[in-house]
Amino acid sequence: MDEEKLQLAQKLCDEAITHFYTKEGWVQNSDPHKVKVDLLDKYTTSAYGRMMQNLRILSVLSEETRYERLAKKSLEQTPYLDPSLNAPSSMIAWLMGRYGVISLSHQRTILNQNRQSIAKIAYPYLYLHPEVRDDFGACTVNGCLVMIRI
Repeated sequence: MDEEKLQLAQKLCDEAITHFYTKEGWVQNSDPHKVKVDLLDKYTTSAYGRMMQNLRILSVLSEETRYERLAKKSLEQTPYLDPSLNAPSSMIAWLMGRYGVISLSHQRTILNQNRQSIAKIAYPYLYLHPEVRDDFGACTVNGCLVMIRI
């Protein structure tokens, strides 16, 4: 991800938080008559579930723990996520918190050269994060797990 795109993602996420997050939780509109978000994925993906995923991914890529704290708090405020509910996007966000989102970073050219090997990593919440560095970094929101020189 380019630094410019990462900054744009943060800006848009911050705007969504400003307009759609209240002390009572997330809402679907910014009108005076607030409508609480719908957890369920019906005809389209739940905006709430997708936002929780975005917060978790952005937290790791931007190294901003405030996004992770908000996702965790928000998901704790929602009703129990029963697997029988039609709420896969919210369940994915919950699983991201349970198992962790990992950012794999190195120079863009090295990541591109190793794309086939990286694709073999059997981990569902792995995101590539090009950075100016001489080693591989595998990081979660809580810190880096591995540094590998090649």
